[in-house]
Amino acid sequence: IRPYALNADETRMYAQLSELHGVIEYDLVAGGELRRLELPIDDGVTEDDYSFEAPHHGLALSGDGATLCLAGRASDYVALVDVASFEPTAVVDVGDMPSWSVTTPDGRHCVAANTGDGTVSFLSYTTRQEVARVPTGHGPKHLEAGRVPTDVLAAWAADGAPDGEGDRGDEGLVRADALPATGGGAVTGGALLLAVSAGCRRVSRSAAA
Repeated sequence: IRPYALNADETRMYAQLSELHGVIEYDLVAGGELRRLELPIDDGVTEDDYSFEAPHHGLALSGDGATLCLAGRASDYVALVDVASFEPTAVVDVGDMPSWSVTTPDGRHCVAANTGDGTVSFLSYTTRQEVARVPTGHGPKHLEAGRVPTDVLAAWAADGAPDGEGDRGDEGLVRADALPATGGGAVTGGALLLAVSAGCRRVSRSAAA
């Protein structure tokens, strides 16, 4: 089993598996696979185009539990899948090698870490489109999203917070508090802060329009 998520009442698990270009739904009560969805594979993709037997790696559920956000690492896309029908509603081209995904605290956006080109992509669950792409630095991978009051960030910056050069070991922060209103509303009530593993050492403000 690769990345997985549980539904709200923990009766279903959605999981990516080794060597599967897709996702399964598993019944945690009765035990057993219920549904399996095979997703597109770009022409010419082979096992040489992904590592660790994981052509898909990155799975998140929307805030309302209605949509899966799946990072198709081998084919450089994010697939949005309707949970009820278990069919894709969109397959969106993003950056190189999207390898992790997370839903923002407001439940409206999926964020995918494009490990191959040092960016993160923001996708709207409402419009099913990429609404922003933010540079992070080298090799973003695991993501954690949270909301931090802007006055806290201001105080932190004044006290010598990371400015792009500070030593944060293998973690960094991406600040993306200027998402466009298109696609479910801008991030409000404080900055959306992503903790991004794998050598990112910068705080970035999205300037997407």
